[in-house]
Amino acid sequence: MDKRSEEMAGAIEEAERRQSEEDERPYVRPTRPVRGGQVYSVRIPVEKIEALRKIAVELEVQPSALMRQWVLERLDDEKKRIIGNSVEQVITVRVLHSIEGSSVSPEQRAALIKRIEDSINSAAFDEAVGSPARLTKGIGS
Repeated sequence: MDKRSEEMAGAIEEAERRQSEEDERPYVRPTRPVRGGQVYSVRIPVEKIEALRKIAVELEVQPSALMRQWVLERLDDEKKRIIGNSVEQVITVRVLHSIEGSSVSPEQRAALIKRIEDSINSAAFDEAVGSPARLTKGIGS
């Protein structure tokens, strides 16, 4: 066999191997998104596609559905992070503005900022948004 024939035979064997791997994967019926959407093309390295396919098989979903899920989850996380940072800044500014001109020491101010951060990161967040004055209770009075 010449070199060209060997290359062709190798390519055929590889294609057959991949086809048999595909045949072994369980069929997962594709589903349409509930809401309308737009198709967006994304270039992904081959080795990452293989990893995606393996994970999708384990989860019994189509790789495209898994990619869509991951992208949407990441967008939601980013939105929460951005909104959270904005809310935190607004609360901090409102509280610091409310104590402006009072006799608050640097230690009390630092304690107040710490209370704001703790409140934002706790279940008391919703209450703190409604009334930043509650956070300043007992400081600088």
